Amino acid sequence: RNKYLKYADLIITECNLYQSKLREYFGDVPAVTVYWPREAEEREETAFLEGEAGEAHEQVMLCYLGSINNIIDIDYMVKLLTCIQKYKQVKLHIIGDGEKKDELLVKLKTAGISAVFHGSVYEEAEKMKVLHSCDYGLNIMKPSVCVGVTMKSVDYMYAGLRLINNIQGDTWQMIEEYGIGYNCCLGNAEAAAEKIAGETVSKEDKAAVRQCYRENFSGDAYGKAMGECLGIIEEAADKAEGN
Repeated sequence: RNKYLKYADLIITECNLYQSKLREYFGDVPAVTVYWPREAEEREETAFLEGEAGEAHEQVMLCYLGSINNIIDIDYMVKLLTCIQKYKQVKLHIIGDGEKKDELLVKLKTAGISAVFHGSVYEEAEKMKVLHSCDYGLNIMKPSVCVGVTMKSVDYMYAGLRLINNIQGDTWQMIEEYGIGYNCCLGNAEAAAEKIAGETVSKEDKAAVRQCYRENFSGDAYGKAMGECLGIIEEAADKAEGN
């Protein structure tokens, strides 16, 4: 693969982090990141900013969505939630399943973290009902994992949840740019926990998350990115025809 990238007219990557890893192989060839859009039907904006999605909680309400496997950092996740619970009660909703499910549930119970295990939820409305009861989505993976965007983080953004994240690249940068959550690392769990526990998530906060979703992961964003790709291909074709 890498040997022939430099002969392409255009490189399309799924995230900027992946593009940066490949850049040494294709040099000055144009490259565009096209984020894969969420396939579920999009709802009206007001559906995300009213009712329980905009209510304040006495607890810190979080959700973990996705596979419970060997690439998620269970130890750091539990450590972070334990640190938050020093300041405010924590409740974690878990949507998903996997070979590490029992380990996660045991460690949460040992740490005294309240958890609701929903298992695999395939019905969109049921999944959104759980997500809308929360204010934060956990996007925590082991440091060795190299990924810029996860599908769980796109689901969180779609539902208006602020992110608690430790993956580098695109997601980290979006959180910094849009102010839609907290970037954490192994050394700052206590400091991040204090900020999270002291925050009351507002409708404006959720609106900022939704803005990030619309500008990067919506159908319109996908269409815009693909339009840019087609423009580059047409330009390359015109040059080839001229030669």
